[in-house]
Amino acid sequence: MPFKFNTITEEDILKSPGGLNMLSAIKYNGPRHMLVTGPPGSGKTTVTLMRATRQLLKEKTVRLLTYQHLLRYSLISIADPILKDHIHTIYGWLYHTFEINSEAHTKAEMEALMKKSGLKVDEILVDEGQDLPKTIFEALPTIASRIAVGADSGQMFYEKGTRSEVIGEILEAHLDLMPIPLQFNYRNFFETYDFARQFMPPDARSTVLLEHMPKGKGGADQRPIVIQTINDENTLERIIDLMLDNEFVNVAVLFYYPHEVDIWHRRIRDRLAQDRPDLYISKFHSDMSVYQRDQEAEKMQNFVVTTYKYIKGLEFQVVIMPSMQYAMSKPKIETPQHYYVACTRATQKLFLLYSTPDKPLWMKGFRPETYVHQVYRPL
Repeated sequence: MPFKFNTITEEDILKSPGGLNMLSAIKYNGPRHMLVTGPPGSGKTTVTLMRATRQLLKEKTVRLLTYQHLLRYSLISIADPILKDHIHTIYGWLYHTFEINSEAHTKAEMEALMKKSGLKVDEILVDEGQDLPKTIFEALPTIASRIAVGADSGQMFYEKGTRSEVIGEILEAHLDLMPIPLQFNYRNFFETYDFARQFMPPDARSTVLLEHMPKGKGGADQRPIVIQTINDENTLERIIDLMLDNEFVNVAVLFYYPHEVDIWHRRIRDRLAQDRPDLYISKFHSDMSVYQRDQEAEKMQNFVVTTYKYIKGLEFQVVIMPSMQYAMSKPKIETPQHYYVACTRATQKLFLLYSTPDKPLWMKGFRPETYVHQVYRPL
């Protein structure tokens, strides 16, 4: 079954709490730069997509730039035909358009290369802006009349990233800024978000007020399920069961490291080949070549094995997070944001699996009433 990226209509937005705020971002036509902030599921990507399409229909020149390859592929799959050729990964676009390597070039060097190109754009829209270095935001006004950035500091993974308030200061130093804060989480059930935010330090848990969850409470049946297994073979069987139980919706199986994606993708694929050779399992991670990612994108299916980093900006009805016995064990590498973001991709069901006799250390700080604990014993 092909993967389907879900979005909403302007009518849906208008009917939703805070919808007028989203529409003001989509339809804004003033002279200022824009900074759209908000938590997971608040509609930043939807705003970016709809605004870019609207600007093109008004015959404006537009570039929609994303950080993640997987998000770019997903947006292209649902974008209006007039927008598809204007969606790029930001690093790829900078290199192919200006021969800019943002890791190597200074702000002044980037500005010089941009000026040399002679390119002028009416609006550049940037999604997941918090993961980009500030020099990019300082340089982009060289070629764009307006910059519109979607960002959430609570989802910042990278040391060289830029907090949303700093992005705002950079843009405002160049031109007046229109800040648009989105405050509602439309994606997650109350139970999923209440669980997910426990990965974050206590002083960072107010990203979303729990009363700003329009999807509401799904009840005890919507609490995340934490599953204890015996070993990797046992874990594999449980993953297969969960995937087949949710065969007709989007399912993401998430790992931290690219090599884990390769190992578990092969295990899952080989195991399914025994009983369900008709099912294709997509995989994506940062160590794959652009050619490999393009090949996967062309046949992308609803079962996806990928990393926490690669799933940013996306959502799946079902999210499965194995290997949670290792979670939070390398605090200088694996940040709380990784697990917070991974959990908040789930629109319906969230499963976390670990394979140790005792509960992992991270669970000891979680309120037991916020999840269901199960022990998996295969027949």
